[in-house]
Amino acid sequence: MDISAIQDPVSGHERSFSVCLKLNLLFELTEVSEKSFRFRLLSPSWLQVWGAFTVQELDIDAVSLHLKIGSATRLGGIWLRFYPVSAAIRHQITREVAHVKASIEASI
Repeated sequence: MDISAIQDPVSGHERSFSVCLKLNLLFELTEVSEKSFRFRLLSPSWLQVWGAFTVQELDIDAVSLHLKIGSATRLGGIWLRFYPVSAAIRHQITREVAHVKASIEASI
């Protein structure tokens, strides 16, 4: 939730308001290989968002995870750059990567 304040032009008093963004996104894996996987956004489909994770081994104990995300449409690209959306996506990806990391470390 993002809480902000604006000044009322008539009274001069500061008024608070909040914005809550809820996203329900449905993804589908489109390609899986040993070192990468690709996905696309199924819902909302009009955005035509795609993405790919690529894993690169750096050392015996370290890997690098790269994410590419984009859209086949201009509107989808604008939507991805809209701050509340990009922040929500970044937060979700961070949580997913932490979950995967914990699962991998638990299995070692």
